[in-house]
Amino acid sequence: MDGPTQEREDDKTIESEENVSSLLHLKRRIGLVGAASFVIGNVIGSGIFVSPKNVLVYSGSIGLCLTIWVGVGLFVLIISLVYAELGTAFHHSGADYIYIKDAFGGLPAFLVVWVQAILQYPASRTLKALVFADYVDSLVSSTSCNLPRSIKIMIAVIELMSLALTSMTSVRLTTNIQVFFTATKTIALIIIGVGGIVKLAQGSFGELKTGFEGTNEHFTVVLAVYSCFYAYDGWRAINIIAEEIKQPKRNIPLALVLSTFVIMTVYVLANVSYFTVLTKREFLTSWTVANTWGQKMIGSASIIIPISVLCSVHGSNNGSSFGISRIMFAASREEQLPELMSYLHVKSLIPTFSIAFSILISLLLLISAEIGQLINLVGFATFIYVCGTMAANIKFRLTIKEYNPIFKVPLFIPVICIIILLFLLIVPFVHKPQTEFLYAVAFIGAGLILYPLVYFKIQIPGYDHVTVFFQLLMNIAPPAKRE
Repeated sequence: MDGPTQEREDDKTIESEENVSSLLHLKRRIGLVGAASFVIGNVIGSGIFVSPKNVLVYSGSIGLCLTIWVGVGLFVLIISLVYAELGTAFHHSGADYIYIKDAFGGLPAFLVVWVQAILQYPASRTLKALVFADYVDSLVSSTSCNLPRSIKIMIAVIELMSLALTSMTSVRLTTNIQVFFTATKTIALIIIGVGGIVKLAQGSFGELKTGFEGTNEHFTVVLAVYSCFYAYDGWRAINIIAEEIKQPKRNIPLALVLSTFVIMTVYVLANVSYFTVLTKREFLTSWTVANTWGQKMIGSASIIIPISVLCSVHGSNNGSSFGISRIMFAASREEQLPELMSYLHVKSLIPTFSIAFSILISLLLLISAEIGQLINLVGFATFIYVCGTMAANIKFRLTIKEYNPIFKVPLFIPVICIIILLFLLIVPFVHKPQTEFLYAVAFIGAGLILYPLVYFKIQIPGYDHVTVFFQLLMNIAPPAKRE
């Protein structure tokens, strides 16, 4: 008697779970303003406040430094157009991961998500949390002594935990936070830019008069591009959340182009302002260039600068946390990460387990993180998979008749992008190998070793019990499969 009854109950349970899964999917709740804000918020983080020094150090001259800021901005805009094309053809979350998987199969896609989910995004978020703590320290030290490292680590932990809380609570809340912090930090950077314009109007050109004096003539210029690219990185945020954007064929390309022009304009104006106010020596002796500018330009009101940086870093981290959870969601749905990563909260429809897991990695990286190495590591990893995405775009255009984006960039654009990216990847190894680049290559090698576990679907003993435990604990369930 118990057997048939139990079987019927099991059947009902399975049917119930299947019905729930068919209803659980990411909803389109993000409009044009929210999408553009995610791009701007994800790009404008700590980079514009810490990268300018390195860009000048490696370029050698004011003229080449500004040229690099403009050139990298235009390069990012061109890459963004390729991503916009892909975003209108693929409306699912995952960005680079989905494009590379559909173009080249499981192994390259797994390596992308392995690097992004376990290394690049958590490292980037840890870096920004440390910068956040440093600027809190600068606020405190203006009225008292510097904070000890242990306190700054605790501040970074609080920053990361607050990101987890907001990202796991509500998409609307996360979007509203993004819009607010994007507006705050963009206005602050515009103030810096306007300050430079005022100086120019007064006939004060500062260091701009030196032009290309002192330009470096060797491959260290490539490292200037790395530092500059770090400040621009983050344009892929909109493609990562493509599955949640309203009217994707209209809003994805429009938001990408508009946001990239806004970012490039603000960055160039900010750097012009720096050079009209600061001497080259002041520029090179300060990591917090914006703080130095504020102290010299607006005096006692300069406290607005560290506050603006805090808003900038938190807004960027907010967008990053939102985006990486969607990459992990997409990879898990494709059975290349543990199934739990794709589970959605049954009420909020948010991949809460992915968010919690990613934040945990960032917290662990706080133990022995070094900001300079993290910057280079993030940039190197980014070049690798962006190069893969450019190649995927070419393959779709040449081999798939059904590939039908709303618009197409000229085919030579992704080809040129690949050539430039390969140059940026190879030159550091030939000229001056960095330890962090070797770490990135070793990490990719570890992914190659782990891939057979994914390919053959080898399951760790007790995994089912762990899955049930977290389902009950976090009130999550599996989503619908990608169509």
